[in-house]
Amino acid sequence: MKDIIGQLQSFPTGEIAYGRSLVNAPPLNLMVEGMGNVATPVSVHELRKLIKFARDERIKNAGTDWLSLPRMPTWFISADHVGTDSEEWAVYVKHAAETAGEYLGFGQHSTGITTALQGLYIWEEESLWRNFCKRNESGQIGILLIIFESAYEEGEIAIGYKNKDMFFQPAMAASSLFMIAA
Repeated sequence: MKDIIGQLQSFPTGEIAYGRSLVNAPPLNLMVEGMGNVATPVSVHELRKLIKFARDERIKNAGTDWLSLPRMPTWFISADHVGTDSEEWAVYVKHAAETAGEYLGFGQHSTGITTALQGLYIWEEESLWRNFCKRNESGQIGILLIIFESAYEEGEIAIGYKNKDMFFQPAMAASSLFMIAA
């Protein structure tokens, strides 16, 4: 861990994040508690069911804050309730994380990067970006965000670190899957 922290502190200027289209990704079937398998791309009907599940979980865990629901249409389903059993997908994501690690300056330590599913985020139209720092766990050195096929046509994702910002526009990608590592 000490070596990784040293690598993080020695990032060259501007290399705070990495983004790219994901091509040739294996099929992914998400398993969601109470819904069973949810195939990607997610249909509008399935999306509404996922949002209802996430809303019910938010209310159950944090109470009802009716004033924030219309303003923050960003939903989260924790890894306790969502997952995949696809070994092929796990290998693909590990390789993507290692590639990002190389770009971000981890060097030889990139092959030691492991990934863990944090959960499923759902951003509705005009959603605000959720701050991932609130969910960081001990030993977590970064975030790997994989954006699945959807009907979005615009918008961007901003990553900021040490007074530097990088912006990504997943809708402009050549592939329906897009990855961002920071």
